[in-house]
Amino acid sequence: MIGMNEFLLGEMSLSRADTARLRLLEAGLQCFAERGLEGTSIRELAKEAGQNSAAIKYYFESKEGLYHAVIEAVMRFMQTLMSAVSQEYGEALSARKLSSDQAAVLLRKMRRNMLQTMLTNPMASRFALLLVREQTRPSAAFEPLFKQAIEPLHRMFAHLVSVVSGDPIECERSILRAHSLIGQVQIFIMARETILRRLGWETFDESHAEHVLDMMQADLERLMESWKSPSAFTGEAEVRQRTAVRRKGGKSRS
Repeated sequence: MIGMNEFLLGEMSLSRADTARLRLLEAGLQCFAERGLEGTSIRELAKEAGQNSAAIKYYFESKEGLYHAVIEAVMRFMQTLMSAVSQEYGEALSARKLSSDQAAVLLRKMRRNMLQTMLTNPMASRFALLLVREQTRPSAAFEPLFKQAIEPLHRMFAHLVSVVSGDPIECERSILRAHSLIGQVQIFIMARETILRRLGWETFDESHAEHVLDMMQADLERLMESWKSPSAFTGEAEVRQRTAVRRKGGKSRS
């Protein structure tokens, strides 16, 4: 199992200096996920890490330097989380053998990996919260985060959706559908306390997580079937027509 030091430091073994850096990174992840970059002080970071304030300057030069190091850990986490599926996807593309059935299998794996990790891994949930903060209030760190981690994942989702549905690659509908699939995972992080209280659960233990996973996978199956149905395309066309008519102030044909 991959340890936190591999995500936060990118290393397996730790020297004494690495241990100090790791504590600062763990503190940064906790504080930045909860309060953001601007809402976190150097003093709070040092206290959370059990280090002095000078250690932040020594190892990371500044609070912003520590923040960028935490963002790099988020990128490593995302790349590791999807590494197995990404490899299968890449091999299928190289062999030009990405069928609709194979794309559906990869979509199932991707969603399950993401959701299971986010529900049961405390570190992953903090990474996800930090991602949500960057999405709503992007910092200077967002551009590399988007280019190196978010965009490749989003493009892979959208491509698989296109192959399953038969839509053109990178069309607007596939991008929107991919975004919706990813958002359905993120909502369990953004609104974690709401769903726990509504269901009377203290946390997502293995049985609770499995229950959520089964339900989400069943929903995904229904979605994928609907993408292939001609009636789904007709319905979307009707919605667009009605919207256009409303904007013009006229009446649609019955």
